[in-house]
Amino acid sequence: MKKLLQYSSFIILFMLTAVALPGEVWAQLTDTTGVSEGLRGAPRAYNYDARTTALGDATVADPTYLTGFNMNPATLSFVRDADVVQLNSYHAWNNNLMEQSITLPAIRYRNHRMAAQFGVIHNGINSLNYRGESQVPEPNLNGAHMDLAYAISYENVLSFGILNSFRYAQNSNNNDGRWSYFASLGVLYAPSESVSYGVAFRGLGHSPVYQLAEAGQLGNSGETILADQNLRESLELGATLKFPVDTDHNYLALSLANEKRFGEDGIWYKIGFEFYVVPALALRSGLLFQPDRDLYTPRFGLGLDVDILKIDYSVSYKDQIFEHFHQLGLTIYFDRL
Repeated sequence: MKKLLQYSSFIILFMLTAVALPGEVWAQLTDTTGVSEGLRGAPRAYNYDARTTALGDATVADPTYLTGFNMNPATLSFVRDADVVQLNSYHAWNNNLMEQSITLPAIRYRNHRMAAQFGVIHNGINSLNYRGESQVPEPNLNGAHMDLAYAISYENVLSFGILNSFRYAQNSNNNDGRWSYFASLGVLYAPSESVSYGVAFRGLGHSPVYQLAEAGQLGNSGETILADQNLRESLELGATLKFPVDTDHNYLALSLANEKRFGEDGIWYKIGFEFYVVPALALRSGLLFQPDRDLYTPRFGLGLDVDILKIDYSVSYKDQIFEHFHQLGLTIYFDRL
């Protein structure tokens, strides 16, 4: 308890500064292409943590973090540290939308696990010139989300999971509220502590989508109009390798994944690499690559383990496919008190 009090000021500072820290709030599987000048988009649909984004979203088979259930709900069964609270803050440089979320400790009963995540979406506190000359119009909206994950394991090697996600968004006039729901399904096979394989099917449902009215359109110029749009379904397969396995800490992790987004030509290839320089400091890098569209997005990040806290940071600097963001995460380990 004494340690928690010692870090309370840091936690409060994190929450207060989260609104000033830049995460990608663009739904990766929501089709917003073909609309000029960035007048249309969607709040973030998949709330990946800072470690996941730093590893190029390649962690469909990695049960390291509790929030990994956003990538694959089946990872919930094999998370080593399930009694934690995770806080994340995202800020999109391209449109100044932000998101903060909190993930609560998992509930365990025999071979069942459940976890909950809550968050808010809103505009940044000001329009700092993160985006330079290429900035797109800034929508006026806010919203909230709730995510409920459940996983069941068999023989401690196989897990099945489902993630239920509820979204609410409204425009600046507070008179155009929209509810939406989508689900994700996942399977994880972990024959040993050094290797695991994962499959996830995402995009079963809807996501809010916004459009800024131009002069001559319905509404006043610049007004944010909300609607619903089907998420683009996707199937992802991947594997994660960790070394060594005979110690309390893994010093090297390699994640590989292939994602097929239905209705889109080609396959997304993802790779993530994590290396612990010392037990308290991890360096991370990742890459998303789509050769058919000649799209590639490099990612970078780090993790710092400070007693009962772990701090994670990631950045995606390449202004492509609305992947221009950075993100901060904080994990609180109650079992270390």
